[in-house]
Amino acid sequence: MRHPVTRFVLPLVFFLGSILSPHLGAQDAETEWDAEGEVGGSLFFGNRSQAVFTTRGEVERAHPRMDTAVEARFNYGRATDDDGQAFVNRRSWRAGTDITLAPDGRFSPFVAGTVEKSLERRIGLRYDTGVGMKAIFHRSDEGRADLSVSLLAEHTIPRRDDEASDGSGAETRARWSSRLRLERELADGRVELTSETRYRPIFGELGNFTLTSRNTLSLELTEQVRLRFTFLDEYDAGAVDRGARTNNDGQIQVTVVAEL
Repeated sequence: MRHPVTRFVLPLVFFLGSILSPHLGAQDAETEWDAEGEVGGSLFFGNRSQAVFTTRGEVERAHPRMDTAVEARFNYGRATDDDGQAFVNRRSWRAGTDITLAPDGRFSPFVAGTVEKSLERRIGLRYDTGVGMKAIFHRSDEGRADLSVSLLAEHTIPRRDDEASDGSGAETRARWSSRLRLERELADGRVELTSETRYRPIFGELGNFTLTSRNTLSLELTEQVRLRFTFLDEYDAGAVDRGARTNNDGQIQVTVVAEL
């Protein structure tokens, strides 16, 4: 018997293939590539020591017919307990992709998917895929504002111990997903402000949701290097049920960004 997510993904793949096939392989002067990588860390010492490392990368391909974006990030942290023993208190990664058709239009259909794993939120493995529509309210050389709404199929395998879960307790659910994204450039592009908020309730259960808010301030150091301050807050209504200490997980990051 096929997995519930497989029953959703396979028709989606064939549907998208029929739409995208005329555009795949179109490489011309209108295609633009952008890429950036960022890395940062913090170290605390004294009564209790802690070290945190974070890294993130993103690649975007822009074309009048289709935009493609791929993003990945990784966090790792170690701390000491009351007895001075070191342990890993943070280890998570997330990768996602977004394909948008007719990106120059006011309304654009898209397909998106993510996969993630998190020690602190007790996620052995979670992956989702879905389709939706994006509405652009403002677009100029200085800024952009858009709202996306989609329907996702999600499969979550909880983490039960210090190692990945054996798959027991796995859940497959449908979620609504909405994303508000705001971007603004100041001082001739030397200062960048971004805000991205994602709200993803379970279909029919608006109180059971995940909420991710990522807000950044980037300051230009050179033409290709920026200093970035990030406030990242992630809420997962099911984290405590999986064994996490809290449903909310927040970070303040200071990173160096290289743009290519």
